[in-house]
Amino acid sequence: MSDLRRLRDLVRVAKLYYEANMSEQEIASSCGVSRSSVSRMLAEAKRRGIVTISFTGWNRQGTTEAKELRFTYGLKEVVLVPKIGGGSDVRLKERLGAAAAAYVSEIIRPGQMVGVSWGTTLLEVALKLRARRIPGLSVVQLNGSVGKGGASYLGAQVLQMIAAKLGAKAVLFPAPAIVGDPSLSEALMNDVSITETLEAARGCDVAIFTVGVVDPGCVLVAAGYLTANDIRRLQERGAVGDICSRFFDSQGRICDAELDRRTLGLCLSDLAAIPLKILVAGGRHKIAGILAALRAGYADVLITDETTASGLRDLAEGELSGAESARPSVGCDGGLLRNEGA
Repeated sequence: MSDLRRLRDLVRVAKLYYEANMSEQEIASSCGVSRSSVSRMLAEAKRRGIVTISFTGWNRQGTTEAKELRFTYGLKEVVLVPKIGGGSDVRLKERLGAAAAAYVSEIIRPGQMVGVSWGTTLLEVALKLRARRIPGLSVVQLNGSVGKGGASYLGAQVLQMIAAKLGAKAVLFPAPAIVGDPSLSEALMNDVSITETLEAARGCDVAIFTVGVVDPGCVLVAAGYLTANDIRRLQERGAVGDICSRFFDSQGRICDAELDRRTLGLCLSDLAAIPLKILVAGGRHKIAGILAALRAGYADVLITDETTASGLRDLAEGELSGAESARPSVGCDGGLLRNEGA
């Protein structure tokens, strides 16, 4: 085995153990080796300085896919968690949450305002975040969530957990995510407590959020804000994902203006203006939504997994190939070439 191949294997095992919090036995089963082999590789990784020197370097900059994503979409950083076979969606979110928690702990600074959305992925970020007091830090909720059940992934619970672990001031968004009528939304948006929270959200230094799926099993349906019929209508209008409960198409454009008027929280144009935007999302069902968010400039940092990164590249290349093949052929004289068999 070449030394480069050995280095890659050592980095992968070290990342699975130290960052994804997998046990030696879990790594052994995933990689098809013995547990003793994993132990020896971890020891070798320490001897060769991989854990302390290359752990973040390979994760953020080393892979070709990470470099391609950064270059193509103008991202500041891409953090990829390792690909493992047969992992569940729940396990993937746990690993993404661990990677995002480590990244956030590294980059946030005293006195900053950090905005967070909610959902099952952000709950994992909150759970994996290490307790560390940061002076003068405030954490603000980016969109509404109250009044539709008490699930642990809703905004207040996620926000308060993050704020408590960081010793930060928690700024709640005291409103539902979506209401039934645009006039009610307008009235609520004029409430002083909501306007103050929105102003704080717009002034965030850092935003941490995920992309939701347009599916009857999504958290907005589970939380009671939308119905399966609502989701079907959104799909018909080209929705590929949502950020902060705002649904967008493959180019990142709002695809249902009436629903958007009933949605309470930071709008996507305001999100795009935040200096550092961290998108945490992974899984094949989220690829289209992640790609649209990157195209629209809603993220500066992407935290995802290697399989999703490959899917992003494949989807983008497939769409480009489709667009090329759909173009009419042009003859040398500038006229359209006729299809003689038509």
